[in-house]
Amino acid sequence: MAKKILIAVALLAMVIICCHIESVSGGEMGGYAKKGSSYSSSSTRHRIRSHHHSRKSRVTPKPAVTPKPANSSRSLDRLEGDRDWMAVASFFMFLLAMALYDFLSMLFGTDSVLVFQVAFQGATGRICQDLDLISDTMDASLPESHSPRGLHLLLSETVSCLCRYGGESCFSAYPNVNNKWRLTEGWKKSFDLMCNVERKKQDAHVNVNHRYVIVTILLAANCKYELPAINCYSELESALRSLTSIKDTQIEAVKVFWTSRDDMEDFTSLIPI
Repeated sequence: MAKKILIAVALLAMVIICCHIESVSGGEMGGYAKKGSSYSSSSTRHRIRSHHHSRKSRVTPKPAVTPKPANSSRSLDRLEGDRDWMAVASFFMFLLAMALYDFLSMLFGTDSVLVFQVAFQGATGRICQDLDLISDTMDASLPESHSPRGLHLLLSETVSCLCRYGGESCFSAYPNVNNKWRLTEGWKKSFDLMCNVERKKQDAHVNVNHRYVIVTILLAANCKYELPAINCYSELESALRSLTSIKDTQIEAVKVFWTSRDDMEDFTSLIPI
């Protein structure tokens, strides 16, 4: 976005400069002010000198006036026309550059595919109930739930739920980001693969009496995203909340999985915090 703004400002400056091009020529205006007393005395001295001399005053001929070339107005009109043409051309160059920037960004940009898993021990029943409630609420708002704004709301509600119980129950986590070059495969292939892997880990139903609850957030965005380092719960909470800073217009897909387990054998990537 910053590059796009710089390009827009530079090209807009070109348009403004072209609109203010003027023909340059030399000139001078002004001079000394003619004061009343000094001007009168000067005139008097001149008259006195003229009275005592019988020699005829020499008349200085007026300089000949150079006639204005007939084609000068045509030159000015041509200059004005060239200036207007340059302004129009600069404006279209601005539009072309913006369109080219969007095209190149779409073709050569970077997508991010993110997986964020958090494991809880204790309060498992309440966590699952809250996530069920979020799911039911989002399903009731179809088709809004599948819009970028709806997916951003789903992400925000899930993050708030995890942070609400994290201080008393969270004990391990696993964050990871894969940046994909859009020209080759982009986000979709990697995102679908991770969805299939996580879906296989889920139980057919949630049993609130199980020992652990593992929540997995999968997110795909059309931007380059970097996760901060996570070494303690406060850093984990900060990283979770940073997900909501991704604009809804950049969100491509969001999936949230949660499962109750007696063990965590399928989640070997989880790291204690």
